[in-house]
Amino acid sequence: MAKLKYLIIFILLAVSLVLANSVGNLSCAKTLDHNQTIQINQANLFIQRAENEKDKQKGLGDKPCIGPSEAMLFVFDKPGSYSFWAKDMQFAIDIIWLSADKKVVYRQLNVQPSSNPQSFTNQPPAKYVLELNAGRANYFGLTEGNQLSF
Repeated sequence: MAKLKYLIIFILLAVSLVLANSVGNLSCAKTLDHNQTIQINQANLFIQRAENEKDKQKGLGDKPCIGPSEAMLFVFDKPGSYSFWAKDMQFAIDIIWLSADKKVVYRQLNVQPSSNPQSFTNQPPAKYVLELNAGRANYFGLTEGNQLSF
């Protein structure tokens, strides 16, 4: 009888944790200032552009989370190698490098906040970089060679 009591308590605690986590994620439905939309395989990715140096340095580092259909787009003046890290990140991200013609040229998936100060750099030249929630690159089908339009 005591084992059954502990099992019921364990199940109730587990369900409570799952529900609390789900409710917490609802607050991340929209945390970025969207100023662009990218359509990928009939799904929309809502973008906040980081165009100036201050925004590029901060990136998503001041966000506790972002919504599942949100991303930050880093725009550079010319194609090159650009390093990214997880400084001040509070959640894991996928980093996607895009060429000047907006093709995926490199991916670093599931970059954890604990990876800081390690940096991740593209090999093929890139002009754009997307940061989105970990796992979302695969969800959206962002694989090397994919062409984006924005």
